[in-house]
Amino acid sequence: MPIPMEWDLSGKCIVLTTGSRGWAPILAEGLAEAGADLAIIGHRPEVLSAAAEAVQKYERRVVTIPADLKERNEAQRAIQEAVAFLGRIDALVNDPQVEFAKPILEVTPEEVDAVFGRNVKSVLYCCQEAGKAMMEQGGGRIVNLSSVMAERGLSNEVVYCASMAAVEQLTRALALEWAKSGVAVNGIGTAWYTTEEIPLEQQQEDPLVRYLPSRRLGHPREIVPLLALLCSDGSSNVNGQTIFVDGGAMTHA
Repeated sequence: MPIPMEWDLSGKCIVLTTGSRGWAPILAEGLAEAGADLAIIGHRPEVLSAAAEAVQKYERRVVTIPADLKERNEAQRAIQEAVAFLGRIDALVNDPQVEFAKPILEVTPEEVDAVFGRNVKSVLYCCQEAGKAMMEQGGGRIVNLSSVMAERGLSNEVVYCASMAAVEQLTRALALEWAKSGVAVNGIGTAWYTTEEIPLEQQQEDPLVRYLPSRRLGHPREIVPLLALLCSDGSSNVNGQTIFVDGGAMTHA
């Protein structure tokens, strides 16, 4: 896609944290296409490998760093390794999340810990370490991916909804705390997405799709232009916002 001058990420160094839902290769490719060098961190080797391959197509610098980001010492080590490779962090993109659905009366303490570990602790720990580096260098951008479930409830997804709300509030509060330091913190909230190329007619058989004003599922590539903007100098006056790219899901009362 053509990159507007203000959104150009050439020369920018970006850290992308990854989870289990397979979006990392798409997001990494979009950032590399916009000109960024990347350090990609996560706990799934196949996701790291696919994301690095996507970046290499654009001949950008890339390193993969295996880490269990829900552990603070692992997050610190991984971010420090990223800084050592890249030289600086201009932007941190957090997408370590795991999706989870189960009736609340059946949810175990171990499952609560697992969901909040991946979805909240990972984001918090990476923000801590990357934010420290950004303040030392005079500024930076953080983008936390969340969901419409940060603001909407959904049956059988109480734990996931609570974790997404935590990410949205973390984003808002960090933006306030770090605003004077030159570190901007924003978020992108998504709704029902797929990485598969599903025919529109088949999608519309899904009751959830019928709920969406767009009458279709989203695809991770549809957040890439906004992600590039929030990582770029073009978003210099955007701070503390979670912007929803959701097919109109948030317009429902």
